[in-house]
Amino acid sequence: MRLETDRLILRPLAAGDIDWTAGAIFADPEVCAGLAHDISDPAARRPFAEGWCLGQGETGPAWRAGGVGAFAVEDRSGAVARPGDPLGVVGAFDAARRDGIWTGEYFHAFASAFQGHGLAAEAGVAALAAWAALPGAGPLYACWWGRLNPRSGAVLARFGFGAAAPLDLLDEYDAPRAASFARFELWRLANAAPCQRARVGREAAVKLGHLAREAVIARDTARADLRRLWPEGGEALDAAFAEGLAHPGMLRSVFTP
Repeated sequence: MRLETDRLILRPLAAGDIDWTAGAIFADPEVCAGLAHDISDPAARRPFAEGWCLGQGETGPAWRAGGVGAFAVEDRSGAVARPGDPLGVVGAFDAARRDGIWTGEYFHAFASAFQGHGLAAEAGVAALAAWAALPGAGPLYACWWGRLNPRSGAVLARFGFGAAAPLDLLDEYDAPRAASFARFELWRLANAAPCQRARVGREAAVKLGHLAREAVIARDTARADLRRLWPEGGEALDAAFAEGLAHPGMLRSVFTP
C-alpha cells in the first residue's frame, strides 16, 4: 500500500529502514522522551528498530493479513530529505483482526529535524483514512504522556480521537517495562546539555513521580536520584515530582471509524 498527500509519501515500513530507525528514532533521547522505550543502553536501540521494521512493517502480521501496520513517511518532493529516506513512522502498532474486526494502537514518531512542520498531522490523517477503509475496521487507541505532551492530545482530537481518559502506566505496561522509563529519564538527565537541564529535569521528575505513584519505584529513592543529578532543581524539582505523584502517567483516547 502506497499513500500520497500534498507533501508526503507513505509506504509500509521495511527491513531496509532498520538502520534509519535505529539512528533517527532510537538514538535520539528527545524523540524517545515521547515514546516508551529505554534507550540508555545503546545495545537496545537496534533491536527496538528491528521490532518496528520487522514486526510492524511490511513483513509483519498486520500487512500480511491485508491490514494496516506501520508506514515509513517520505518527503514527496525530495526537497527536505533524499528520495527514499524516511522522515518518520506512523500507523498502527500490534494491529490484529479478531472476530473479523481490526483493532490496534495508533502511533507516530518523527526525527527531530522534521518535527514542528505539521508532517505528523498530515501523515496521520492519511494513515487513519487507510485504516478506516479496511473491511472490518474497528477502534484504534492512542496513549501519550498527558502532563508533558498536551499537544499530542490536541492533534489526536483533530484526527477524530475521542475524549481522553486517564491511564495508569501499569494498565498499559508490565512493571519491568515501566521501571525502565525511570532508567531512561535519569540517563537523559545525566547527559542533558546545560541549556536543557531545567526542561529535562522537570520532565524526568514528573515521570518518576508517575512511577512512584504506582509504586513501580520507591519515592525516596526517586527523589534522591533526581536531587543527585539535578542538585540545582530545588523547588522546581519538588513541584514537578509532586505533579507526577498527583496524576496518572498517561492519557488514552480512541478513534472509531
